[in-house]
Amino acid sequence: MKKSKEFIKGKKYTGITLISLVITIILLIILAGVAINLSLVENGILNKSLIAKDKTNIKNAEEIIKLAVLENQMAENENGQEGYLENNQLVEKIINQLKSKGYNVEADNDTIKCGKEEIKISDYLEKKDAHKIIINAPKNSIIILSYNEREIAKINVDEETKNVTTNIYREIGDTIIASCKLNDQLIYEKTFQLEENTQINMYPCEENGDGKAIYWYGMEFTNFESGAVGYGSYIFVEGECNKNDNNINLYFNDIYSTAAGVGVYCKVDVTNYNNVEIKVNNVAYTGSSVIMYLVGDVANNYHEDTVKSSYSENPMESENNPIKNIVTKDIQGEKYISIIASNPSGGAEQYGTLSMNIESIVLK
Repeated sequence: MKKSKEFIKGKKYTGITLISLVITIILLIILAGVAINLSLVENGILNKSLIAKDKTNIKNAEEIIKLAVLENQMAENENGQEGYLENNQLVEKIINQLKSKGYNVEADNDTIKCGKEEIKISDYLEKKDAHKIIINAPKNSIIILSYNEREIAKINVDEETKNVTTNIYREIGDTIIASCKLNDQLIYEKTFQLEENTQINMYPCEENGDGKAIYWYGMEFTNFESGAVGYGSYIFVEGECNKNDNNINLYFNDIYSTAAGVGVYCKVDVTNYNNVEIKVNNVAYTGSSVIMYLVGDVANNYHEDTVKSSYSENPMESENNPIKNIVTKDIQGEKYISIIASNPSGGAEQYGTLSMNIESIVLK
């Protein structure tokens, strides 16, 4: 008898059923969900690890702050207080230390954040009252405040303004020295007593309201021009008055031999002032005419008495630091202030070079 092809007695067939396969997949999905849940949820393993790292970083930042504060307190107690920093200076030092370690400091320059953890530098400092100082200072100057021959604040003035502010942590009544520097040169220094809200003026010409700076130690020129002045003038001019370094550097040739001048001039209102003080240095001149410092409507009235009575001639004999005070009490309204090389007599060709540094032009 033949055996059936469909079934052979004693032969075993192995494999999985569809039901067991589905069950296996479901179990795997459940296990994966549990693993993800343990890792990523708020109290998960991964999140707990990140929180622990942030707390450690904040703790380390705290130690850096505490150490800097302790070192500063020790310096304050030493004779001479060498190395001691005011609070604002100490904060700046701490911020630099933290940044060098990779910490992020918030825009207020006080808060350090690591994830959800944060601390404030000011919470660790010795509590002292901050007193605001408002400073009127020229553009590009550096103002240094000192107490007991020790620098307590440094302010860089980017724009000419009357409200540069800083806080210092000294006692009311303490004597503070303010120094104004331009291009590393000390140009003005004053001593004052600290008040609740102190205002100081670093323009000496404006002290007590008795003067106005048209140009003063590095300020930017306002409405100044270089070129020819005087009616009937046909002067060929090469050169400039550099508004960045206050240097006049002119080359000129009067090809029509007219009585006129070439230099730098500014139209300003001198109505409320009695004289103009012009201060220059490093003067160099070659040519056939003289240097004049004038106030008046030079462009239109160069030969008028009001201008002639208001200028001061300088034959330029190697003067290193000439200062010219020009009486303006008889001149009213909007006028030119000029520094020019001039040929007032006419009849001869005017030529040569003129260079000088303007330090200040002040109305008083």
